[in-house]
Amino acid sequence: MHCVELVALHEVMLGSLQIEQLRTDFDARLAQKESRIAGTEENAVRLQVTNLVEEMRDGLEEQAAE
Repeated sequence: MHCVELVALHEVMLGSLQIEQLRTDFDARLAQKESRIAGTEENAVRLQVTNLVEEMRDGLEEQAAE
């Protein structure tokens, strides 16, 4: 191989490594966002359940007071 070909091959390999690093970084950030979304959804469900339980309790207290 000629020197120019080696330099070109080296640049292609570096570019491939950079692309792979970008993919890895993207995948890591995506996993973090998905985890946060799952946590937010879980918190929303907990809040809904808490509100429902409080409504049921309030209803039972009203019935008991009658």
